[in-house]
Amino acid sequence: MVTITATKAADSNYNSASDTYQLTITDDEKPTLTLVSIKSNNAKNPTSYAKELDAITLKFTASEPLNMATITSTITGRVAIINDLSDGDDKTFAATVVMQSADTEGNIGFSIANFADLSGNVGDSITTTTDSTAITYVCGTV
Repeated sequence: MVTITATKAADSNYNSASDTYQLTITDDEKPTLTLVSIKSNNAKNPTSYAKELDAITLKFTASEPLNMATITSTITGRVAIINDLSDGDDKTFAATVVMQSADTEGNIGFSIANFADLSGNVGDSITTTTDSTAITYVCGTV
């Protein structure tokens, strides 16, 4: 909320008066994710493949600051650990899981959900990258 105090022009006796007005600006726009990218820490090909014990990292950037406590993310069906990338804007985050032997081979799916801006508006769940990145999980050596 913004409070504005306005002073009226003085009358012929040089008396002035002031009034206080309140202007309320409401944020009703849902946040969006402007960048979503996935990669692994695979030593040979981190932009395409992952194997057991490789970490999968999903980086995402929001259109406005987010309340980190509301964000949920899954990678390959498991709850991911979410971190603010500590750049001071509350808009860039990373979600991570470590691949396990029980994970299913193939394209690694993910979701980012419940991300809310500081006004409480919740963005639409995301299941695709914005830059066409994708990681395939392969059992064995990659």
